[in-house]
Amino acid sequence: MENWQFSKRDDGVEIGLGGNASGSFTNDLFFNLAREALQNSLDASAGGKVKVSFSVEQLEADDLPGIESLKSHLADCLAHAKAKIIDLLLHTLNKV
Repeated sequence: MENWQFSKRDDGVEIGLGGNASGSFTNDLFFNLAREALQNSLDASAGGKVKVSFSVEQLEADDLPGIESLKSHLADCLAHAKAKIIDLLLHTLNKV
């Protein structure tokens, strides 16, 4: 079984939901994902040539390798975001 790996930030900075990049993916998802992949490829090329190919395929979620691991990561992210929002709301209400 495949496991999804995500890099961890060790600098204590949290961006998460509502970060400056989150609004970039709201309108045209495929265009924005392609643009992000291209930008990352250009950034990693150190000025060299880059060739990037895309293909769009449709598959069932259960056919995606490591789908349970991905679902678990996403559930953890959502729970963390909800907790941060609740903390922010409580902090704001306590100031009133």
